[in-house]
Amino acid sequence: MRLPAAHHLVDLAGAERGAGRREELWARVDRTVMEQAVVLPVQWDTRVLLRGERLTNVHVSHAFSDYDYVDLGLSS
Repeated sequence: MRLPAAHHLVDLAGAERGAGRREELWARVDRTVMEQAVVLPVQWDTRVLLRGERLTNVHVSHAFSDYDYVDLGLSS
């Protein structure tokens, strides 16, 4: 996403010689970006594979990163 107003302010701030005016421009850059910022929710999917002591024939399917439930069994 392009923010032409923010890009223009960055150019002005980079060329500004006066410290006070430059700080004011950078504050405007911050406000402009924050007003138009987009939040992108991201989920990092992880699995915790736990098993009981009686579980037998335990194999992890690499395709699904989970147990292969067809082969699971219980010992007595």
